[in-house]
Amino acid sequence: SSSPVTMAEALGNSEDAAPTLIVEAASPCKILVANPAWCALMGYRPEDVAGQPISLLHGPLTCGETLTALGMSMGAGQSLRTPQFGATRRNSLV
Repeated sequence: SSSPVTMAEALGNSEDAAPTLIVEAASPCKILVANPAWCALMGYRPEDVAGQPISLLHGPLTCGETLTALGMSMGAGQSLRTPQFGATRRNSLV
C-alpha cells in the first residue's frame, strides 16, 4: 500500500476511516482539518474546529501524558497517533 498523496487521502473521508485530526506543528498549533469520523466521535462540525487552537480540546479530563507527548512530537516536527486526546464538545473524555 502506498502513502497518501492528498489531504483527503490522508484523512480517509470514508465512514470506516479512523478519526483523524491534523494540527499545525508550530505555535499556536491551530487545527487545520478534521475528518468526518473525528467530528462524529467528538461532537464537533468541521467548521467549528478549523482554525481553532488545539487548546479548544483541553479540559479537566485531558490526559497530561498525552499532552506532553503531543508537545514533544510537535516540537520535533513529528506526527503523533494517540487513542485518547481530549474532551468532546460535551466535555466527556474520549
